[in-house]
Amino acid sequence: MSISPSENSMSDFDIVEAFRIIEKWRNSGEFCCIHIKSDYNYCWRIELTRESSCRHEPSYVVDGEENLLEAVKEIDSLL
Repeated sequence: MSISPSENSMSDFDIVEAFRIIEKWRNSGEFCCIHIKSDYNYCWRIELTRESSCRHEPSYVVDGEENLLEAVKEIDSLL
């Protein structure tokens, strides 16, 4: 049984690029939590919580993007 890629599938380059940006956030030391979630429809939600957040609530949220790289780029532009 072979699985054909869907319209929303990402290329290897997109995946590597998304995780390069995520690694930049992680290594910055500015965030204590990075939550990345996806549902079965491949809608992505990313939450970043700043280290200085006293209430420990997400400082930045992107929700409902169908492409992980686009979601990462969107939240990166907010930083």
